Amino acid sequence: MINVRALQKGHPDIVKKEIEDMVAVCKPAGVICKVILETCYLSDPEKETVCRIAKGAGVDFMKTSTGFGIAGATVEDVALMRRMVGQEIGVKAAGDIRNLNIA
Repeated sequence: MINVRALQKGHPDIVKKEIEDMVAVCKPAGVICKVILETCYLSDPEKETVCRIAKGAGVDFMKTSTGFGIAGATVEDVALMRRMVGQEIGVKAAGDIRNLNIA
């Protein structure tokens, strides 16, 4: 889970350091590294910033939310994340997906 408040306060460097530190621990251990955005609290430019940071750091997955925020995944958020990270990184939609039709 990213540091939402740091990002919103204009400190993407803090988010970048945390993601890079996580990758540095996970990758050598052979553990999948997933970044959770909690998209319901972020603007599109903030989401794009995190996606660029995460892609540059070499994460394995991007996830829309924990499912405990005020809203979950949206089609628009999934499309934005996919566009930003390309096919090399997995994108996981989470929250408010209750059945196959919604998925």
